[in-house]
Amino acid sequence: MKKILGEYSQILGYTFTGLVFGLSCFIIFLNFYHFKEVGTTVGKTNYTNDLYTKVQENINQTRTNASVYDINGYSGPENGYEMLSIQSRLMLCVDSFSDAEIKSFFEKDQLSLPEIYEFQSVYQRKVINGCIVKQLYDITSIEGSDIKFTSNKVKMIAPFVKLESAALIKRTEYVAKNIKNNSSYFFSNKDAKENVFDIAKDSYYEILLAYKDASEFLLEVSKWYYNVVGGRV
Repeated sequence: MKKILGEYSQILGYTFTGLVFGLSCFIIFLNFYHFKEVGTTVGKTNYTNDLYTKVQENINQTRTNASVYDINGYSGPENGYEMLSIQSRLMLCVDSFSDAEIKSFFEKDQLSLPEIYEFQSVYQRKVINGCIVKQLYDITSIEGSDIKFTSNKVKMIAPFVKLESAALIKRTEYVAKNIKNNSSYFFSNKDAKENVFDIAKDSYYEILLAYKDASEFLLEVSKWYYNVVGGRV
């Protein structure tokens, strides 16, 4: 009886080992195919190059518009130190848009899905948090106990800055979620490959468009600033 039970236990042990081995092989193959999916790349095109060129033009013009102010020669009706603060904010934004970490993504001929995810993360950290939130949205502090700006011209542009900032802050949040939520972990097939490629391309283009739109918003604020101080330097 003991011999029979021992043999039976041995059979169960071999069966369990076989099942574990089979499951392990299945997971290995599954991750291999998933690795191939996330390795899908999107290449630069004339369209993406044109978008980046437009961003550079907007940033260069913003720098020029902001540079016109000299507090020592300003004789306009607005608070000179508030105008100096806005000049500093615009220049910090120029630095955020021109950050080397962001530029590195434009130097690559191909971007994989993980790189696009990282691109969104860097854009959110450098441009949205570093410029839009910390520098420009702060200009809308024109009332209440935390008031920072009292100039009439600032009060006039504050609603526009608040509205555009709020839209840009949320603009690419869904991109990161979409990339995470569409990690299939299924065996690769034509439909899966096309889906991953579409996600990569759409995410990449959306970040680029958001980047361009954010630079145009920054440019509009700098044009307003130039009109306020430009003729009074």
